[in-house]
Amino acid sequence: MHNAGHMVFGPVEAFAPEQLGELYDRNVLSAQRVNRSALPHLRGQGTGLVVWISSSSARGGTPPFLAPYFAAKAAMDSLAVSYASELARAGIETSIIVPGAFTAGTNHFKNAGSPNDTARAAEYNTGAYLGFAAEIQQGLAAAVPPEADVVAVADAVVTVVNMPFGTRPFRTHIDPAQDGCEVVNTVADRVRAEFLRRIGLGDLLAPRKQERVRRKQPVVRGEPPASLWHPTCQAVIGKRFSDPFGSVLAGGLRMAAEPPSEGVASRLSTYPVAETIRRIEETARSKGLTVFVRIDHGGGARDVGLAMQEEQLLVFGNPRAGTPLMVARPLVGLELPLRVLVWQDPRGRVWVSYNESAFIAQRFGLPDGLEKNIAGVPALIEEALR
Repeated sequence: MHNAGHMVFGPVEAFAPEQLGELYDRNVLSAQRVNRSALPHLRGQGTGLVVWISSSSARGGTPPFLAPYFAAKAAMDSLAVSYASELARAGIETSIIVPGAFTAGTNHFKNAGSPNDTARAAEYNTGAYLGFAAEIQQGLAAAVPPEADVVAVADAVVTVVNMPFGTRPFRTHIDPAQDGCEVVNTVADRVRAEFLRRIGLGDLLAPRKQERVRRKQPVVRGEPPASLWHPTCQAVIGKRFSDPFGSVLAGGLRMAAEPPSEGVASRLSTYPVAETIRRIEETARSKGLTVFVRIDHGGGARDVGLAMQEEQLLVFGNPRAGTPLMVARPLVGLELPLRVLVWQDPRGRVWVSYNESAFIAQRFGLPDGLEKNIAGVPALIEEALR
């Protein structure tokens, strides 16, 4: 985990270039030194996790007099994003924790460095700038709710570390001041995901399982965990900002999280949406199943000038298997033929979701022995995505 960092406070003009270099060395190059030592071992074992402690200052609203620290944290964040793509095929996962401002509970400001050029710094405390430093600190402190607890950052790290491989969020924001970083990162990470897929590198958006440590992708009951979602642009804007921010997210970058779905199981795919559904369709046909229709929801939206995430539905089945269910319980025809939904979340991960056979059986009261007729979807998906 990369957590090294030191803050400085003062007019950026008054810092000697060497001071900026020292701060960059501590906040950015230290991570590079650790990576060069640790990553060969993680690649050798075929799996791993790198956690970066970034800062909302990298993309959020930023007060003056903190530029050297902000610049270094922005560089560290950019390094983390690049590493995420380069390490994915080695089975190494990346998760970036993004704390906002915590003016209490830490010694960040108390122990902050100051400019070496005190004469130049003094020029920023006269005339129109008289008391400017105190004004900045007071304004920032007022933006942070009194109940903000920096322990939430540590809790977020523990939560991420304890999550199963392949399910960790790319970013987790803990920003009590709500400086806007979450909005900008949501858009930027979506753009990154779209670009990687466009140049044929969409697999870099999720860590690849290595054969030597191969385990089944996690199956998530109901909607994938809430922590997988970047809090949605729409929700963030509605709660935190005025309407002008809405225009920034127009044209397909606003995505809403769906409510939990009882009886739905979801698992990750390492392939893009189109390739995932192609594989499932091919596997279904190879088993003698009839593919009735393949619906491209995302394509349909684009055809009418609307924007949405990539999402396709495959409808398939076997009349010999499904007919006895509908004879026994006609309303089960609402769930037949079987359906598999392949969709992309805001981070760019691809999910395969389907109705659980046990839930269908319970919902419609299927007689004993009939559930097995529709219980083969998980195994079919597993085979298709090997």
